[in-house]
Amino acid sequence: MRSRRLSIPLAAAVLSAVAVSLLFIGLTSTSIEEPWNIVVVSQMLSFARGTFVVALGHALILGLPLFFLLSRSNRVGIVSSALSGFLIGATPFGLVALYSLLTLESASTGGHPTVVNGAPTLAGWAEYFFAVGRLGLYGLAGGLTFWAAMQFSHDLTGSQEQTYARRRRAEVEIVSIAALLTAVVLTLPSLVIDESCHNLFRGGSHSVRAQLTAELKLSADAWPALARIFADFALSHRLSVRDDKQIRNHKVLWRELSLCNDEMNIRVTEETWLSEAASFRTHVDVFELKQNSSWAPLAKDLLLKIEAKWPGITKYRDAGGRAISIDEAIEGRAIK
Repeated sequence: MRSRRLSIPLAAAVLSAVAVSLLFIGLTSTSIEEPWNIVVVSQMLSFARGTFVVALGHALILGLPLFFLLSRSNRVGIVSSALSGFLIGATPFGLVALYSLLTLESASTGGHPTVVNGAPTLAGWAEYFFAVGRLGLYGLAGGLTFWAAMQFSHDLTGSQEQTYARRRRAEVEIVSIAALLTAVVLTLPSLVIDESCHNLFRGGSHSVRAQLTAELKLSADAWPALARIFADFALSHRLSVRDDKQIRNHKVLWRELSLCNDEMNIRVTEETWLSEAASFRTHVDVFELKQNSSWAPLAKDLLLKIEAKWPGITKYRDAGGRAISIDEAIEGRAIK
């Protein structure tokens, strides 16, 4: 009977602890600097679901055994719950990060060396303890929430003045709310998805092959002019246009212009994080979303407008890396 009365409050306490940990992670880890759109919302929800699953795994695999161990010696208090939560949040990542730190030959963050000749620097250890400590604080928040929820459930279900029916109803309400929040976090990312032609993987598709790919040697300050070309082209050809970007720490990691209809998608992607790499950082891709569509004339028209604005910046190559003309690039893929 005691285990039956304990199971419902325990389930509510675990889910409450996970929910609060997720809330703290979201408030402190997610920095949305780019404009809000369906893609950003979908990414946030997917992040929340993944984080919730990881946090729940920590709670069930590490938290519950530790709770039962402490409860056997009557040491389940606010201090022990907080310390246990900190250890549960910090230990798994801490061990993995420590192994990685000690096995690297060299590493740096923001231009500051963190590992030199296989030995972590002071900056490396500081970065390690900061990351581990932050995850530990998330676990600490979850541990305190777990303790508070158990105290509330104990007071609610243990009162001699309440009838059994009222106690039972309160238990069901606590678990129902926690279960509802869990269901929302797990299912909402699958419902809020980008169903527009800008999403190459809509309809359950797992892979897509570009009909044409080209290098675009475009300077960063020319991007606004390119955006205007895309907007004008979309208006004249009744296409949907999207200007998307990802910004972190006030720096653009990548940005993308996309034109599409139900048959095709043309996009220019600039990956600024590749600016110092050997590979080109700006490229044009043309995707056929429906077989036997008329993508070639539209793609050629847009590419010629770009060429007219900036002569010589677009380079086309065949599968062997040989430079080819725009007609060869289009005809080579357009012919079935």
